[in-house]
Amino acid sequence: MSDNLQHISETKLVLDTAIASGAITMPLWVAYLTEAAQITTLFGGLVLLSIRIVIAWRELREKMNGSADHPRHDQGGTDNH
Repeated sequence: MSDNLQHISETKLVLDTAIASGAITMPLWVAYLTEAAQITTLFGGLVLLSIRIVIAWRELREKMNGSADHPRHDQGGTDNH
């Protein structure tokens, strides 16, 4: 019976240590996760901004070349060629 109580005591000690370690180090890993989320958001925003700049540049080039003056089939325009 004492072996069983000792096993329960050891199990509680391990669980208490795991919970306490997580609670004590929480400010460190929360700061790390926050920093990682900020970096991920920054890079995601840069990717989206880059895509939008490429689209705007392409539209500007089409407009400068005069190809934007002709209606396109996918926009419901008619082509009289």
